[in-house]
Amino acid sequence: MAKKKSKPGPSPNSSLGPKHSQDFADFIADILAPLGPVQMGRLFSGHGFKLDGVNFAMLLRSTLFLRVDEALAADMDKAGAKPFRYSTAKRSVTVASYRGVPEELLDDQDQIVDWARRAVAAAKAAPKKKKRNQKSK
Repeated sequence: MAKKKSKPGPSPNSSLGPKHSQDFADFIADILAPLGPVQMGRLFSGHGFKLDGVNFAMLLRSTLFLRVDEALAADMDKAGAKPFRYSTAKRSVTVASYRGVPEELLDDQDQIVDWARRAVAAAKAAPKKKKRNQKSK
């Protein structure tokens, strides 16, 4: 049976949407604790989550986004997940490799942990980005 946790509310709105509080980030870290030694750190205006050396989740604008492969994306989409999207001054960008966990599912720790385990596997299996050549000074 899924464990029920009490969700803290988001902090005041930012220009990108509701910003989450540190309490909410700690709440998400508690949900992810069954995975093992998950590391949480600052990422943009939110938090990133790392396990076994790979980034598998991010918490931005009060939404938990998980790294997905094709199978996990399909399963999450069936539950109402949406891809990570953001806008710049010139365009809107959709990042298909991350899906937002529907808010109503945050009370279902078993489901989140299952998806998060799959997100870690997806992150490990993802092709590595090539590092840009840095010019020496």
